[in-house]
Amino acid sequence: MNILITGGSGFIGTHLSNKLEGKITVYDLKPPVSSSVTYVQGDIRSTKIDQVIAQTDVVLHLAGLLGTHELVEKVKEAISVNIEGSVNVMESCSRHNKKLVLISKPNIWPNTYSITKAANEQFAEMYRIEKGLKHIVIKWFNAYGPGQPTFAESGIRKVIPTWFTDENIEIYGDGSQTMDLIHTTDIAESTQILLNNLDAILGKTFQVGSGTEVTVEEVANIVASMTGKKIIHLPMRPGETPNTRLKADITEIAKLGWKPRVSLEEGLRETYDWYSHNYNF
Repeated sequence: MNILITGGSGFIGTHLSNKLEGKITVYDLKPPVSSSVTYVQGDIRSTKIDQVIAQTDVVLHLAGLLGTHELVEKVKEAISVNIEGSVNVMESCSRHNKKLVLISKPNIWPNTYSITKAANEQFAEMYRIEKGLKHIVIKWFNAYGPGQPTFAESGIRKVIPTWFTDENIEIYGDGSQTMDLIHTTDIAESTQILLNNLDAILGKTFQVGSGTEVTVEEVANIVASMTGKKIIHLPMRPGETPNTRLKADITEIAKLGWKPRVSLEEGLRETYDWYSHNYNF
């Protein structure tokens, strides 16, 4: 299988490139870490991607502007990249009769990133009805693992690398909001299973997480026990909704024989050890 990963040089894209079976091509603005994949530099809004999609079997569409509060002041740019760029990918997949794996998110909050992801799902459904797009949607929950960029590297503040590398553990809000943390190893394995069954599951949406709900405070306490850092509570950030609850319903993907293998404690320990080694603390 020839697999094209848009945004494949990013955190999850890198893990997928290393784990998935088949010939991998990465389409991204920056080169991938791995030299074992084919790299094409490009913007998903460009007509250039049409030529690349024509040569592949399936597209894993990860590319886009990330961020929660970070995109509050970048609405137009996010619409251009996340929606117009994604529609460009859908157009090309429909034109060349290629399969699309659209990566989305579970929580539809009133922030820029969530809105663009929800719009992409609606456009994909429109393209399925009107132009015969063959696609599935994967909703990844709170991904973490070794190699996730820090805030200093990406400008995006993600919980796990931030708590491991900052001086203190900063919680926005009271910490009662919940997450469903899934390790990148489980993301890669679940994606492979979906690809193996792609023809039989076209048109479906799959939630991929651990299936376990854990509060932000509980995760912070685990990290504090590893690092000895102090937990500090701060006001809720723009773009985030207080008292949110996240727990993946993994019923559908479990029918294909997948279940998460990496426990939270095991995954956090492995991730902390990676940051400790690579950031010298």
